[in-house]
Amino acid sequence: MAQNEATSVNDLLTTGQNSSEVLSSAETDAQNCASPRLAADVDQIQAVRDQRQTELDQAQVLNTDDLPNGAGLKSNLISALSLSMQSDGYYLTWAQRQAQPATCVDGSLPPEEPAADNRAHAPKEAFLRDWNPIALQYGLPTRSRSQL
Repeated sequence: MAQNEATSVNDLLTTGQNSSEVLSSAETDAQNCASPRLAADVDQIQAVRDQRQTELDQAQVLNTDDLPNGAGLKSNLISALSLSMQSDGYYLTWAQRQAQPATCVDGSLPPEEPAADNRAHAPKEAFLRDWNPIALQYGLPTRSRSQL
């Protein structure tokens, strides 16, 4: 049973990592006010935010009872995803401003992002302290904070 639970957590993490990669690409592009892809970047960031909501919904119903510190693992994952979703909202608002010529600032980032990222560090680190030994036990990939 624990193997299935670990695999379910890993599947969710893989989806989240893919979302983070899409966000990073759209964010890098949206820093350039001359980019012809600004409208598409907004759409991509919205899709990532929607995907993160789906991941959060899935995390809330994960069964982690048979995993070591399963309740703490799940709680930290939910906290990390909630904070990531909040950060995605900041990126979305920023990208929407970037898509408007009058409010676009080359090379900018969402001003709220550093603080939001800092708030996410603790639950991500706590999750990883519990997750990585589980992943190793079941032959699943370990993760770093940047992969959550």
